[in-house]
Amino acid sequence: MTDVERVKTTAEEYLRLVSQEHDGIIELINGELIIYEGDDVPKDDHQLISSSIFLVLRLLLGRERVRYAPVNVYLDSETYVEPDIFWAGAADSVCQLNTETGFWYGAPALVVEVLSPCSVKRDRIEKFALYEKHGVREYWIVDPEGFVLEVYTLENGRYQRHGAYAPGMSFASPLLDHTFDVHALFNS
Repeated sequence: MTDVERVKTTAEEYLRLVSQEHDGIIELINGELIIYEGDDVPKDDHQLISSSIFLVLRLLLGRERVRYAPVNVYLDSETYVEPDIFWAGAADSVCQLNTETGFWYGAPALVVEVLSPCSVKRDRIEKFALYEKHGVREYWIVDPEGFVLEVYTLENGRYQRHGAYAPGMSFASPLLDHTFDVHALFNS
């Protein structure tokens, strides 16, 4: 497992970097620039699973407010993230598209992160805390190696673990009021 490059920077510098051509993914988390390149960029199994989940969510929620990485989400002046998948929520939610920048501003209603070797700590600890702090109402963490999907729901400003699910199981999303077949999420 490799660690990605981390550099302290400003939001202005981040915006300059992402507006240029770059290979890989660039995020700004708590003022720290994180660059994923080369071996750190998600591989085929990550893409297969994330595209399956995206397809299921898009069919359920429509095309207007479901997005797939790389799309930037601005959470605060020190944090721009690129969730693997997110649903902005209803049209009147806090997460809105700025058509000038092409970035989304405000916390999405649902975020899905698919783990890769270089992102486990960041997705489980750093982004978990950020999404909780900014009010992401439901957070799914997907382990493509263990074929496990964990669901966390925001209750009174804190994430509560709704459960962990594997293919052959199903779960009801409190946010989406829908029951998902985990096998279909991993294999659509």
